[in-house]
Amino acid sequence: MSLLLAALLACPAATDIFVPGNFLTIQDAVDAAGPNDVVVVTGVHFENVVVTTNGLTLSGKGATIDAEFGGPCVTVAADNVTIDGFTLANGGDQVNVADAVSFTGDGATVTNVTLMSAAGIGIRVDGNNALIENCDISSCVDAAVRLFTPDATSLSYVEKNDITGCGRGIAGTGGAFRVMNNKIESISGIGIELTTSSSNTATRVRSNRVEQTTSHGIDISASGGAATELYFNRVEVAGGAGVFVESDSGQLDIVRTTITSAALGGIDAASNGTFFVADNNVRDSGIDGILIAAPAAAGGVVEDNRVTQAAANGIVIEGFGVTVLANTIKDTAAAGIFYNGSNAKLERNKITGAGRQGLKLVGNNGTLEKNKVSRSAFDGILVSGTSNTIVDNRSMHNGGDGIDLHEPNFVVTNKDNAIVGNKVSNNAHEGIDATGIDTVIDENKVTKNGGSAGPQVAGAGNDVNGDDIPDGTVASFEGNVIPTSGTAAPGDAITGQRLDIGEK
Repeated sequence: MSLLLAALLACPAATDIFVPGNFLTIQDAVDAAGPNDVVVVTGVHFENVVVTTNGLTLSGKGATIDAEFGGPCVTVAADNVTIDGFTLANGGDQVNVADAVSFTGDGATVTNVTLMSAAGIGIRVDGNNALIENCDISSCVDAAVRLFTPDATSLSYVEKNDITGCGRGIAGTGGAFRVMNNKIESISGIGIELTTSSSNTATRVRSNRVEQTTSHGIDISASGGAATELYFNRVEVAGGAGVFVESDSGQLDIVRTTITSAALGGIDAASNGTFFVADNNVRDSGIDGILIAAPAAAGGVVEDNRVTQAAANGIVIEGFGVTVLANTIKDTAAAGIFYNGSNAKLERNKITGAGRQGLKLVGNNGTLEKNKVSRSAFDGILVSGTSNTIVDNRSMHNGGDGIDLHEPNFVVTNKDNAIVGNKVSNNAHEGIDATGIDTVIDENKVTKNGGSAGPQVAGAGNDVNGDDIPDGTVASFEGNVIPTSGTAAPGDAITGQRLDIGEK
């Protein structure tokens, strides 16, 4: 019993202090308050309030603090202080560009606040574990919300805020963040900008709507190794990329995001760790729809995305060991999918109306399987490299070759590639045009193409065997294994081929 009494005496009950009522000014009430007290305010007050008491709550019951641009509406130098329910107007200093609300301390909470016309930042917090929620913030010269969290283990929340007409939307630097369910529009900079350093707590950016930014819609730089998760966001009309991410070794997820009219590309991400970019909808990108740079062999998946009307490529992968699976690409100005790197897995993608190649791979040890490519302006599928497998794809109605095993400048370094079991039809040039060494072209069905209609083979040691070519021929150069109906050059071997020349 004596211990309980001592605890109660050490932690006195919180007191409600009323303005007006107990005091005429907010500052007088704050100066008289102790830790954990609540200052309840009504009416309009022309003040610059300073709080130095830990645990204090400022509760506005329809109250307004108008700083008249003479400094911050509220300055806090204490921990665990809450500001709730105020209208805060004309905060900051137009000469010194001070902020409307300025916190120095941990555990800052700002909720249900309407903040208008800040000469600098709307709400600035220098401290850990902040909460900014249900606020309506407009017309800030700089960011609506700016968090600096010095402890890499901290976790701050910015949720359910409505931000309009500011220099930036939400900005955070430090540990980990939860930025969720915010609406951000008409921003003369970046919508959401985070630099994270947590090693064990994920940063989550979810269900935000970002519209009309002059720079990136969402911009994240992640270090420390913790995961970065972007889910269910919507970005419309960005002057930069819709989503721009640089991630170190931590897991990166970009999932179910809708991006429309981003001038510098829909998704632009660089990752040294594993990543999952899936089920995103990207439309009307100023350059590439999705660009992923993945130099490390950590593994990544780009799956089930929809990219429409990109001004350059639909999907670009620069890296190693990435799986590109079941994406739908339509009406791009350049390639539908361009993979520049090794160990690619390009499977079950559907590409229509690419302005250049439908599917382009420059690299080694890749697999292209069960893709469907049609109506590309140039080749349907173009591959350059060594030990790639092109199997069970469909390439039709393209403006160039159906499948082109290509060497730039006609330098033959393609080697040990396999083109097997593909269906190639109605392409303007060759069905299959293969330049290389020791290429296997086997069990393909090649019909109704221009050029030589069937495979055209250049190089040495290539094996063309078992293909179904009902209405074409096979053109070859020296040193290849060709069918009896092909055009043989000195040194070419002869093998059987299913050919029915002339039939349609």
